[in-house]
Amino acid sequence: MGTKNRPGKFDCYTAAEPDEPMFVLLGRDPLAGALVRLWCVARDGTDEIAQINEAQACANDLISWATKKKGKQEVLASWSRLQTAMANALDEWIISNDPDIEKRQEALKRMAGRQFEVAPEITTVGTKTDN
Repeated sequence: MGTKNRPGKFDCYTAAEPDEPMFVLLGRDPLAGALVRLWCVARDGTDEIAQINEAQACANDLISWATKKKGKQEVLASWSRLQTAMANALDEWIISNDPDIEKRQEALKRMAGRQFEVAPEITTVGTKTDN
């Protein structure tokens, strides 16, 4: 895994082309580990095995860092909101792009049933002092 002081083998700053857009996730972001894990899942099946393995290790370190700094409950609550946001984004795409009216109506119903709130089971996981 790379850090500011010790860039990793797949350091984006070194590999980036001039003027290439980048987005950096920091350990203090409670979503960072989940987003890196999501990236790994999306890349599964490619020939980028070493890069995926490094990213998995990075995701674990990001999760540990955020949990230590923010607390287990805040990290899990962020993941719950991410899950809802991803499901809504997928349904929004279906509503906008699928020619099948029934699929669009089903997506609308699913979205209406979702809320951007922490699920009750998440709120009882731990406290800010849990690591």
